[in-house]
Amino acid sequence: MLIVELNEKIRVIKIPKTYEDFKKAAIEEYSLPKEKLSKIFFTYLDEENNSIYVTNEDDFLNTLSFIETIVFNIEFKENENIKKEQSIDSLLLNGDIDAIIEKANKKIIELKTQSKTLKGKEIKLKSINKNKNKKILVIHKGVYCNECKNIIEGIRYKCCICPDYNLCEKCEDKFGLGHNHPLLKIRKSELCPIAFSCKLK
Repeated sequence: MLIVELNEKIRVIKIPKTYEDFKKAAIEEYSLPKEKLSKIFFTYLDEENNSIYVTNEDDFLNTLSFIETIVFNIEFKENENIKKEQSIDSLLLNGDIDAIIEKANKKIIELKTQSKTLKGKEIKLKSINKNKNKKILVIHKGVYCNECKNIIEGIRYKCCICPDYNLCEKCEDKFGLGHNHPLLKIRKSELCPIAFSCKLK
């Protein structure tokens, strides 16, 4: 999945095939007007905290190898023009020292805020990754483990010989080797056979 941010709102979208699909997905996710499509581009922070721009197909393809470990910030071209007009270089050319000091102070505040925001994003990303990696446990209704007596969740191990002998995953680790009959591994309760035969050699 791919993580994008606009106005401190984080969204997770499916990884697109092309840069144009990326822009369209972002527009749809944030319900932005379609005319913004030609003005949208993306930035992200690299390991050294430098802003990297993603403005075309080549930029997008270069990020594919590590796309799931970064947060893309949504930017717009008109905002970028304003930033360029107010850059320190342009202020130096105009000799506007007061504006440079003010801009430097704003940058210090921005970096402090950015540091706090990055910590918050790390927590959110960990939360998203935890949810992605969570296993959905299958509950085998009405089937109880013969050892711990709990209802079986996850993988069920059913004896092929005994008429009613079942183990949960934890108990199979502890008691499975001590059981002298073969055990059938059942991942989903609906896949449990109604009847089966077992021929022992």
